[in-house]
Amino acid sequence: MSMSKTDHFNQFFQIFEKSILKNYFVKATVGKYKGQEKDLQKIYIRLVEIGEESMLSFNYKFTTKDYVKNFSIKDGLSIIRESMGKDFLSAHLYTLKNDHQLVTNRRRQFKMFTSLPTNDQIQSKVHNKVKNRMIGEEQSYLHHLGITTKEGKVKSDKNDKFRQINKFVEIIDGVFKSSDAFLKNDLKVVDMGSGKSYLTFALYDYFTNNIKTSTKVVGFEQRTELIDFSNNLAQECHFNRLYFNEGSIKDANINGADMLVALHACDTATDDALFQAIKEKVGVIIVSPCCQHYVRQIMNEPDVMKSITKNGILKERLSVMLTDTFRALTLEAFGYKTKVFEFISSEHTDKNIMISAVLNSNAKFNPKKMEEINQLKVEFGIKDYYLDNLLFE
Repeated sequence: MSMSKTDHFNQFFQIFEKSILKNYFVKATVGKYKGQEKDLQKIYIRLVEIGEESMLSFNYKFTTKDYVKNFSIKDGLSIIRESMGKDFLSAHLYTLKNDHQLVTNRRRQFKMFTSLPTNDQIQSKVHNKVKNRMIGEEQSYLHHLGITTKEGKVKSDKNDKFRQINKFVEIIDGVFKSSDAFLKNDLKVVDMGSGKSYLTFALYDYFTNNIKTSTKVVGFEQRTELIDFSNNLAQECHFNRLYFNEGSIKDANINGADMLVALHACDTATDDALFQAIKEKVGVIIVSPCCQHYVRQIMNEPDVMKSITKNGILKERLSVMLTDTFRALTLEAFGYKTKVFEFISSEHTDKNIMISAVLNSNAKFNPKKMEEINQLKVEFGIKDYYLDNLLFE
């Protein structure tokens, strides 16, 4: 008895999953793209080992650029299943036993073809990402910002700053490529409180020269002399889509932003930035909070913790932990996947906690996260943590 069209579809993905589990998967491709993403041609898929986890690495092939994004095996297979007949009309699976091709049309009528294997060995699973510096010493803006000499060498007293810039861009690279924004051909990035603009210039350099995506980067800063200096330097470096505007984080216009960055925004200024980003549904958020005083001034910790918080420094650290927990849970409530981590070693700076957030594709408000926050507020006698006032007033 012949198989139905649905049977062909299911059999293809059963073979796909089994080839991975039984270790005879070689590679896969999906092609004949009919979706809405401009210039996307096909996706090359291979199995990689990252840490101790096996993952599917998707190499998105565009006309002028490539993007790589890693998924769990379950999520990767799910993405392929859902896209077949919708965005892609063909999939090839290469294994040590056989090659398989699944073809379909817009009506999701499937047909699978099987042939002898074209590969007799499995590709290396080692994730060989060479760690080169994304921001090179030769960039002229680094000299004008006091990081390098005229000859393009990092000054001896600026090595930490140079490492910090590269570490920051490395984090941006990882977070950005895990978001939906990485498939866009035109981006808008805002830096809230750009200051001396080291990292704002590095952002523009990264997106323009590493990712090679048309990107508008806007830095917001309140000090006129810094704005003038940065705008002049951007023109001198021919960074034609890098701009600096005068204004506070609270009043900045971030309409249309795909990424928001706010590093070392003092106390509730970080919450002002998060409020702006959540309100505008910005796809990627990266903040590094600083000087969290608001919660410490109003919290009333439970008696069991009094022996800890009688020491001022420990009470300070506890209030910082609570504040950043509130922020992360709030982002999760609004549909973001968040991480709280150390930016750089604490030997270089004590302002080293960073929160990254990537908006889920089908983001929905999750009231359970707000319940977690409310339980903490009750436990520590906190009426509000400022960000909740902005969002729910």
